[in-house]
Amino acid sequence: MSLYKEVQQLNDEVMALIEALNNNPTPEETQELSEKLVAVAEARDYMQDQNCEEVCKARQNCIADNDAIDAEIKRLQTRKKCNNEAIAFYENELLRAVEMRGGKFMAGTFSIGTRKSTQVIVDESIFNDDRFKSEQVTIKIDKMGIKAALKDGEVIAGAQLVDKQNIAIK
Repeated sequence: MSLYKEVQQLNDEVMALIEALNNNPTPEETQELSEKLVAVAEARDYMQDQNCEEVCKARQNCIADNDAIDAEIKRLQTRKKCNNEAIAFYENELLRAVEMRGGKFMAGTFSIGTRKSTQVIVDESIFNDDRFKSEQVTIKIDKMGIKAALKDGEVIAGAQLVDKQNIAIK
């Protein structure tokens, strides 16, 4: 049985003991129920501490996994960049071979040649024709400004201040 379920069972037992104490027991029963309540509550708190420790360890493992994943992503991005540079180098070598041979040729099972394409190269430092410029507008909500306005008592449709409890683990 998981620690969480054990904590839940002990909590149910604590609640049952509190209910029994509220039913006006005799002084002897009150003493016995009180002692049992203290023991069960201590056991529950201990189990809950154990459960929280296990949850913290699981959380740390997830953080470590994410760090490893981030490192692997970075490694793969570096490898991809190197592959792209190698592809560009190989393509330049093949282009030189086509130029040296005077056109299309066969190399084993590969047919190597060229095709014509047109590319526009723009030097943005001197380009200044507004006809070919487009503007991209990004709208971003200023949450800090909204927060300040709400704190000053302003009513803003669609916005509200909500107090949250955030976990703090050290």
